Amino acid sequence: MYKREYKGGNDVDCFSRTFFPKLLVAEDPVCGSAHCQIAAYWSEVLNKKEIKAYQASKRGGYVHCRLEDNNRITISGEATIVAISEIVAEL
Repeated sequence: MYKREYKGGNDVDCFSRTFFPKLLVAEDPVCGSAHCQIAAYWSEVLNKKEIKAYQASKRGGYVHCRLEDNNRITISGEATIVAISEIVAEL
């Protein structure tokens, strides 16, 4: 898989790694849902509305996070499709 390596310097506000052993996830490559919590925390600590994070996992990746006025977090970045699924259910 393509690795987005950290380039060094002061271009990010925080680094993270995300593990979910109870869910049998040894390490999540780049976890968007975790960064909603990470961004909320660092936004308050750093007194910034926008946070640039780097998840230092095997695949690695940058996540741009913005605290919105309605206390929601908007995240963006590059993504890798790892599965495509279709759920069929009778209602």
